[in-house]
Amino acid sequence: MEEGFFEVKRDGKHGHIDICGNEVIPCIYEDGAFFSEGIAPEKLNNKWGCIDSKNNIIIPFEYEDLSVCSNNRICAKKNGLWGWINKNNDVIVDFKYQDLVSYASRYCNAFPAKINNKWGLIDKTGSVVENFVYDEFEYCSETGRYYAFKKKKHFALYDPVKLKFLTDFIYNEIGDFSYNHFRIKKNRKYGYIDIFGEIIVEPIYQDAEEYFSEGIAIVKLKNKYGAINTSGNVVIPFEYKSLFTSHDGMLLARKNLKEGFIDRKNNIIIPFGKFSCFPKSFSSGFVNVWTMKDGDFYINRKGEKLEIKL
Repeated sequence: MEEGFFEVKRDGKHGHIDICGNEVIPCIYEDGAFFSEGIAPEKLNNKWGCIDSKNNIIIPFEYEDLSVCSNNRICAKKNGLWGWINKNNDVIVDFKYQDLVSYASRYCNAFPAKINNKWGLIDKTGSVVENFVYDEFEYCSETGRYYAFKKKKHFALYDPVKLKFLTDFIYNEIGDFSYNHFRIKKNRKYGYIDIFGEIIVEPIYQDAEEYFSEGIAIVKLKNKYGAINTSGNVVIPFEYKSLFTSHDGMLLARKNLKEGFIDRKNNIIIPFGKFSCFPKSFSSGFVNVWTMKDGDFYINRKGEKLEIKL
């Protein structure tokens, strides 16, 4: 909600209102996006441009697509190809790319671009940082801080701030950033690497959560589930048919056709019984369970049945 405005639609048209509900940008546009860097993309007569908070036209409506980046850069599409312009509508990078990534951390010094069906990297001026030889590109963090590139069926992790690859092209998958870790897959097994590309948890697991939750991740070994911490140490033994994390210090576990809740030290908090649970975690200290005898009801963190019926 930059500029203190909210996107709205009225009668199928896009505009913006302020925190008091006043329509500050009239609902006259076919489509649009939120304000960023003081401007907002809008679509009019099937073309994209940008306006400021006073609805003045900053970028004329002449583009097929458009996205506002950081550092006075706007990613725009014209005649089927992508390039960069600035807020004065000056061309910074020529319109020659099949794809040009607009979203990246403001600290990044290289940006993925695609030409002739291959991915590479360019800097803020359009100079080539990495040649266009890669088959796929993926983000490895929500902030756009890390990238993964694929070459000949394998991925490598890239740091666009330091402008270097952190791993070789040896992984089948590289997951998103979590607790300074990335989940990796190699030879059908899962493990984790750190932000330097070093292996923290060897890829030995049949399955593994992509994200650590409260410092642990559920993993699968020899067809049983357990959990490890961020150092790779086993904190919950591999003895469960299924295991689900939650954000309240407890995990829903299934063992011998029964379900129960354990803590992160494998202590039983709610004894195992023949019930099912959905969702698989507590909310505000309660969880909904179902049994053949009693149907749906709630229990608290002590396993005590509550009188609230669904």
